[in-house]
Amino acid sequence: MLKSLKYIILLIIAFSSGSEGKLFAQNWESLGNGTNFLASELYTDTVSNRLYAIGTFTFADDTLDVGGVAYWDGIKWNDLDSGNTECPSCNPIKRIASFQGNVYIGGTFTSFHNVPNTRCIARFNGTNWETVGNADGAMDFYHYNSQLLAYGQFDTIGGVYARSLALYDGLNWGIFDTATFIVNQGDFIATVVEYNGELYAGGSFDYANGVEEIAKFDGNQWVSVGGGILGNAWVNKMVVYQNELYVAGFFHKSAGNAGNGIMKWNGTNWSDLNNGLALTFGGQIKDMKVHNGELIVLGWMALADGIPTQNLAKWDGTKWCNFRNSFDGTAEAIEIYNNEIVVSCRDSMDLEPVKYIAKWIGGNQSDSCGVVGIEAISLANGIAIYPNPNNGNFTIELDHLENATIKVYNIAGQLILQKSLLQHITKIDLTTYRKGVYFVTLNLNGNTYSSKFIKQ
Repeated sequence: MLKSLKYIILLIIAFSSGSEGKLFAQNWESLGNGTNFLASELYTDTVSNRLYAIGTFTFADDTLDVGGVAYWDGIKWNDLDSGNTECPSCNPIKRIASFQGNVYIGGTFTSFHNVPNTRCIARFNGTNWETVGNADGAMDFYHYNSQLLAYGQFDTIGGVYARSLALYDGLNWGIFDTATFIVNQGDFIATVVEYNGELYAGGSFDYANGVEEIAKFDGNQWVSVGGGILGNAWVNKMVVYQNELYVAGFFHKSAGNAGNGIMKWNGTNWSDLNNGLALTFGGQIKDMKVHNGELIVLGWMALADGIPTQNLAKWDGTKWCNFRNSFDGTAEAIEIYNNEIVVSCRDSMDLEPVKYIAKWIGGNQSDSCGVVGIEAISLANGIAIYPNPNNGNFTIELDHLENATIKVYNIAGQLILQKSLLQHITKIDLTTYRKGVYFVTLNLNGNTYSSKFIKQ
């Protein structure tokens, strides 16, 4: 009874209703015995088939001393020479990558594993930690033209003045270009990716000529990407999916952008993903990964194209779908390992205890998907909603009434109407609400259907 009450409260707080069916079926499980605190990043090395986790945790599998960095080999957790022996919670590791058979880490540590000249960056050669030169700020890594591209919030690395972008060939550091767009204190690059043969960078920066939060290198200089991202904004992640560049982070339509938290770029124009996302208060998209032909999106969101979802959703190029049951965990990162979805999370997922790193074991993820366009839900499902658009008065027609309920959300993800449907034809009156886009979710005998309509 208490567990059910807790579940209902969580649904109300998060405006989530995508949890019909087996309410408390286990969908997630820990990797081994997990870690003793949240991982800030997950990284799959496809060469060694290892899943790396980094953060401020000190132990994995309960007793293995890992010092903030460990890897899962598919069976158990392993350490890298005990990782950071100098207080990993005080000087955390932020990012990790493999290059030429070695493991590179970046963070805010002043030194690592008592090795000299390892400020903010260090390398594990398979046996020992070693220096690749000091840096003066945190960084992430990207494989670029057979070299390791370091990017982040630093001015110098390995004795080279590089201003947030530097290249490493395994022996020496060099600058990426001489006309960097990082000019203001506090600016940083959070993500880079190649798209249509050009390097794109996203983060938090404001240079000139539309270079705002995102820029691309045309071979000679950094230039604007569609006028940049507007408002108080930043970019957390970029992924190329179905030949388009998907950009995610903290930004809003109200500032003049195409989407809330996520939008796509086709090389010429920005566009939303149908009606996009309704973010929770202060919400942002944290991470994205492509899995089995779909884009998995993790962040603080209440709705995806009107589908109630909490923090995790997927996009197949035409429509959004949620994950079965409520995703109650706050997560930092998502990764694909051995074709399984793994997340860095808190200590519970779907109201089940996990130990900070969990993988999806629930089979088919979705119980509800959006529809393309603004037409009514198909009568093939025995359902019709009409007219659409409307003036706030619309009709719901059902062939069957088994456990039929309706919920209506506004564009911000707020639940404005909830009721049971006791007749085959029901009139709904929302004329007192403002004009705009609304989302209808119907539950019929454990199945969920969603649609959107426009009030004119």
